[in-house]
Amino acid sequence: MKKDLRRDTLLVRAGLMRSPHQETSEAMYLNSGYVYDSAEEAAAAFAGEADHFIYSRYGNPTVRMFEERLAALEGAEACRATGTGMAAVFAALACQLNAGDRLVASQALFGACHAVVSKILPRWGIETVLVDGRDPAVAGGHKGFYLGATVVDRVEQGMHINEVETFGPVLNVVRCDTLDQALAAANRQAFGNGACIFTQSGKAAREFAHRIEAGMVGINVGVPAPLA
Repeated sequence: MKKDLRRDTLLVRAGLMRSPHQETSEAMYLNSGYVYDSAEEAAAAFAGEADHFIYSRYGNPTVRMFEERLAALEGAEACRATGTGMAAVFAALACQLNAGDRLVASQALFGACHAVVSKILPRWGIETVLVDGRDPAVAGGHKGFYLGATVVDRVEQGMHINEVETFGPVLNVVRCDTLDQALAAANRQAFGNGACIFTQSGKAAREFAHRIEAGMVGINVGVPAPLA
């Protein structure tokens, strides 16, 4: 699919895989297994030598359409869908960490995330350090840089902090005179999956939530939440 298509087109067309029945909208595949034209084709599929769906727990056409559409919307090379947010969190950690690695995380984690970090990962030989965000110093980590909760006000386009991805509890505040300026500032960002607006206008808040391209939005709060 062309990469220069508008977002509204990608929302409808990206990743679309119609069956031979030519349905008008995406089909919902509820089956668990798939058939093969020969034993050799099945063997190749299970060996990972052929591109063929095997078992819907690993993937199916409905999920594949969602993954390809989301990747197109985000401009990403690929996307992996999970059944829950915690599955996504665990997958993001498990695919990066190995025995002997060290993970530093905040003490103020969501309960299930805290359990993964403090109970499950150590079983794999992964050292975990939980840091009090009010005093982010880590014993033995004097060569590292640990960032506590930070608000950076009056951020403007072209500033280094506005062009790089920051891993940490950091809130960049961009002051805008109009709603269109606020939307443009947020939508041009290459990084960041959330955006917040502080306004006294209910109309502006609703329009911001509708037109923003980030997946999470905050209205007069500094912590954005996923859009339904």
